[in-house]
Amino acid sequence: MSIISEKFNAKISSLRNDFEVNRDIVHNGVKGGLNEIELSSIIKEVIPQKYKIAKGV
Repeated sequence: MSIISEKFNAKISSLRNDFEVNRDIVHNGVKGGLNEIELSSIIKEVIPQKYKIAKGV
């Protein structure tokens, strides 16, 4: 496995752990907001800088 694959898999594992921690949050808006922040941080690392991540409804 390449170093890039290993790093990406580590980030995905971390994201799964974060989602698992957020699982106990009762308020769906808060839970979704936290999950969105965590997912967007990973996406920002892999997309070209000319693209931006924004929140939507």
